[in-house]
Amino acid sequence: MNIEKSPVLNSARLAKRIAINAKSLSIFQPNFTTVNFQKLKLWNGKIKVFAGTPVAYVSTCLDNTDAITHAFRELTDWAVPRMLINAETRFIGMLLDIPFITPLNKCRYRAGITLNSKSGLLKDASSTEIPKGIYASYRAKGNIMAIVKSLIFFKHCWLDTSGYQLKDICGFEIFDVNPADKPSEQIAREILIPVKPS
Repeated sequence: MNIEKSPVLNSARLAKRIAINAKSLSIFQPNFTTVNFQKLKLWNGKIKVFAGTPVAYVSTCLDNTDAITHAFRELTDWAVPRMLINAETRFIGMLLDIPFITPLNKCRYRAGITLNSKSGLLKDASSTEIPKGIYASYRAKGNIMAIVKSLIFFKHCWLDTSGYQLKDICGFEIFDVNPADKPSEQIAREILIPVKPS
């Protein structure tokens, strides 16, 4: 079993770093068109309890536009012969580094699939467990930079007034369909961010 550890920023340090780096993204300027905020429907953000799940994953770096698709194809090629993909399977993306903090070619990303309780964590795969907890949730669509910008917008325009704050930086996304079959930026997904009461 290969479980990678990722550094966790405490919520105060994370909020400060986001505030400093958000300025360079110009997300509140009129020429910001990467994300269609009307389509994001951020006012429909919600707080939910996620039950937690084991996940098998393939690691990649976001050094090219097809990195996520290639990682999900590799994962799918491994999982299909083992009959690990079925109607209940969810396709999970875990962004361990944020592009405006870390150079894109060093940003770690995990392309994952949920595992049922019987399969558990697998010995012949990289695997981890997304913990049970309280998450802020909203839906989005776009490439990695668009998603990162939407996270900043979501934090400042919704989360900061929700009575919750960021718990750590390791959130995840649940794709509507397998990104091995369609470019990830064309797929709608649910973004889940771990939070705690303010």
